Amino acid sequence: MLVSRVLTDLQQEFPKLKVEAVDILTNPGKAFQQRIKMIPTLQVGEHRLSKFFLGPAAIRNFVKQFVYAETEE
Repeated sequence: MLVSRVLTDLQQEFPKLKVEAVDILTNPGKAFQQRIKMIPTLQVGEHRLSKFFLGPAAIRNFVKQFVYAETEE
């Protein structure tokens, strides 16, 4: 999966980045609770990035804007 590869690479660049994968087939309740309606979905607090295709640049921008900003606080 492209998204997981990009996130793995970003974890090395941003050591405070924590990734939790939710498998909606084996854990539909958790996906429902987290309001995941499309795959893939990246979520930080109330911020979401969800598109049919998430390219590396979009993922990196999301991480830099929301994930890394929240770990700095």
